[in-house]
Amino acid sequence: MKTVCRWTLSICITMLIISGCAKKDTSEKASKEGAKQEEAKKQPGPSEPSVLIEVNGDKYTREMANADLDRKLASIKGIPPEQLEEFRARAMDQMQDELVQSFVFKTILMAEVKKANITVAKEEVDQYMTKLKASIPTNMTFEGILKDRGITEEKVREDISSDIKISKLFSPVTNKVAVTEADVKDYMEKNKEMLAFPETAHARHILVKIEKTDDDKTKGEKKAKIEKLREDLVKGGDFAAIAKENSDCPSKERGGDLGRFTKGRMFKPFEDAAFSQATNAIGPVVETEVGYHVIQVLERVPAGTASKEEVSSVLLNQKMDSAIREYLGSLAQKADIKDHRPPRTMGGMPQMMEMPEPGPAPEPKR
Repeated sequence: MKTVCRWTLSICITMLIISGCAKKDTSEKASKEGAKQEEAKKQPGPSEPSVLIEVNGDKYTREMANADLDRKLASIKGIPPEQLEEFRARAMDQMQDELVQSFVFKTILMAEVKKANITVAKEEVDQYMTKLKASIPTNMTFEGILKDRGITEEKVREDISSDIKISKLFSPVTNKVAVTEADVKDYMEKNKEMLAFPETAHARHILVKIEKTDDDKTKGEKKAKIEKLREDLVKGGDFAAIAKENSDCPSKERGGDLGRFTKGRMFKPFEDAAFSQATNAIGPVVETEVGYHVIQVLERVPAGTASKEEVSSVLLNQKMDSAIREYLGSLAQKADIKDHRPPRTMGGMPQMMEMPEPGPAPEPKR
């Protein structure tokens, strides 16, 4: 159940952020184009039915698919208004199977939830709402995202409640899954190279950029600036705040944080410093092709191999995914599903209902 619940939280966060990042075009031209698109979406083409699919009597219409597609496309910016409808048409052609399959399995699963009389307490939803709000990026607010997306907190709570119910439905299936020591040993023997990971560093920096046109005087002034910033940091200055105010690197919006990286990803002088400096120390000024840097290494993880515990966890999640796919497939076979889409767009019912086979277990994250 924990695996499925993690999906719930991840999906909610992703959908909220994606929709919240959408750039609204309030121009008159965009408004007119939007009105045309809305009218066009209401009228199915000559070979496209208004009802795409039925699952045990529940219908998924073209209008519902358009609404779902619009939510998925909400984050895409920069498309000229006159090209929006053409873009939507191509997207629908490519994503219709995905939208339909999502409706099919959500409908089937919620029917099973109802049959099993599965319920969710308010406290359970509250717990996930708390986690969801805590996971929103610092430059966004939960309320702001809801407003941009045009949805209510009540709708989010309803979606979370449904997903928790589905995770409870999956529990009898996933609880039977187990990974043995033999499974772990066999996998580690066959995937030694994949399970090995290189040394990584996690660092943040402040950059004072050097331009090709800078003369010696300008370079000297910039060197003096970075030295002064380093001095402020050594005296206890807030690295993130100073980086945001002074750095010429886009990472300044993250307080200079570059995340984790391996050797070969940075300029050689920067790399040498990042993989040799003492952790948390404010290093000396480093010059690279782009300018002067002050670097602070937050963490270094030596090269190694994934542990048995990590491999066991990955394999368990893989087996749980496979068990869920098999369970979903069996439910689909028993459901009364009527696909009204033309053969050229639906790709065949057996293909649509086929659950993908799980791939090899991914490398455990460090």
